[in-house]
Formats: sequence, C-alpha cells, structure tokens
Amino acid sequence: MKTAIFDRAKALLTNVYPVNAQTYLVKSQRGEGVYRVDLEASTCTCPAYTYGLRPCKHLLAATLYKKLRRNGSSHSSQATP
Repeated sequence: MKTAIFDRAKALLTNVYPVNAQTYLVKSQRGEGVYRVDLEASTCTCPAYTYGLRPCKHLLAATLYKKLRRNGSSHSSQATP
C-alpha cells in the first residue's frame, strides 16, 4: 500500500505548483480538480484527506516536489494550474 501511494505521488510531480514556500496547488490525476496542500500544517483539501487517508498522494507529491527542488531537480513547470 505505501509503495502504491508513493508511486501515485511521484506521478503527480508534473502537477505540483508552488504558491509559496509552504503552500502548493496539486492538480488531480484525473483532471477533476486542484487541491491546496499546506506543508506546514500537513493538510490537503482533497476528498481522500478529508475522509481520513493521511498522508494523501497530493501531500506526498508536494513534499517530494519541495525536496527535489531543494536538491536542484526540476520536475514541474512553474505555470499556474
């Protein structure tokens, strides 16, 4: 299970858009919405997070995105979703 959610989070890296140092917008994989992730509060506005799946793939994707950016990798555009 943990590997599957991590793989889904990695697949979302091209859908992560920074708002500021702690807040990110993450497009859904199905294109059904954009979710706000707050890394400082460890929250996400997606239905999975709301229903208790924590961490959700969007929160993991934003965390991974931030870590990769800090290490010099670029896996997402800077455009707005």
